[in-house]
Amino acid sequence: MMKVRDLVFLVIGGLLVISGMVLNSVLVTDASAGSHQTESVEYEYKSVFHSSSQITERLNKYAEQGWILHETFKNEKVGSVEYVFHILKRVK
Repeated sequence: MMKVRDLVFLVIGGLLVISGMVLNSVLVTDASAGSHQTESVEYEYKSVFHSSSQITERLNKYAEQGWILHETFKNEKVGSVEYVFHILKRVK
């Protein structure tokens, strides 16, 4: 048989759960709440394929034109020359 103490604890626990659910629905806030919104940036992409001996020279030339190195893909060796594939990006 349930004692009065157990019944009191059950009622208090139930009230805590219900009050938490009500407060959660009333006080809903956005996780990234703020008055400012970030603007989306559109990029233009370009792929380049060149020998490893010219990487620094070519990347410096592209940097002067506003290109940023986005990703470097695999290196391939053809004979004694190693080639590198890069993807560059810049703001449109």
